[in-house]
Amino acid sequence: MVGPYPHLWHPDGNVVLRTSTSLYCVHKGIIARHSTIFREVFSSRSFGLGSLGPGGQGFCAQELYDGILPVLDMSDDDDRDIRLLLEMIYDLK
Repeated sequence: MVGPYPHLWHPDGNVVLRTSTSLYCVHKGIIARHSTIFREVFSSRSFGLGSLGPGGQGFCAQELYDGILPVLDMSDDDDRDIRLLLEMIYDLK
């Protein structure tokens, strides 16, 4: 079962990243500042709720965590890689 990762679950976060084994509640602005990939995802007009548009292009949060926070599904990415990236960004190591 996928559950929150305590050290990277920020109560004031504004997006939830979901891998195959963990949930991370983080800050879009902070991770976008350190990652061009996240910057592109979050600055995309198609990031938000709803459909991806013609051809399924772009990124879209299709669901909300607790009815509030958009969820970015990253289940195709390795959980360890995502965790290490977030730990580096948040200076936890």
